[in-house]
Amino acid sequence: MYTIISHGIISQAAKSGLMPKNFSSKQISKIIGSGKLPKNFNSGNMSKILQKDQSKFFKGTGLAYIILSFIFGAIGIGYFIYGKKQHLIVAMLAGVALNVISFFVSGIFLLILTGIIIMVIPWFIRV
Repeated sequence: MYTIISHGIISQAAKSGLMPKNFSSKQISKIIGSGKLPKNFNSGNMSKILQKDQSKFFKGTGLAYIILSFIFGAIGIGYFIYGKKQHLIVAMLAGVALNVISFFVSGIFLLILTGIIIMVIPWFIRV
């Protein structure tokens, strides 16, 4: 079970005081390969480290955000294909924007607001 622990998690364990900080990469590789970890490094400690990782990288995301991102992405693909077939640059750009908007917007309300604004833009600007 512990053989799949990555170098990043081991280094975070060292930072949090669960493992000594002076590990070399060879020692880390030996620990990963052998599956032997210190006695105070249990699954509860590992889950705390993983939760810190996830909260840092996926802050503000939830199921609703993921579903909305998927919906706006699907609508964006439709806009892009429509713009490409009709030779409408604004619709194509709106499609690309709808696909990448979830990477730059952090809140659900802001995602909905910007998504709707981007979806309306091709109806008012015809190029």
